[in-house]
Amino acid sequence: MRFPSCRTDYVKREAKTPDAQQAVLKALEFKCDVLWAMLDALYHAYVAPKHIPPGAFVPEDWRRST
Repeated sequence: MRFPSCRTDYVKREAKTPDAQQAVLKALEFKCDVLWAMLDALYHAYVAPKHIPPGAFVPEDWRRST
């Protein structure tokens, strides 16, 4: 995977110590955890078992079929 150079440049420029580099890795790990949680929630709501929470977006074609 390739990242835009502006992101890797920032890390190379700012995270010079092992502690700073570890903080960057922890931030990236947290970001990935949040994105996976969002993906899991969307899958649960719209794919299987299709439990859309009250007030959430309902696709137009689902409204017609009920």
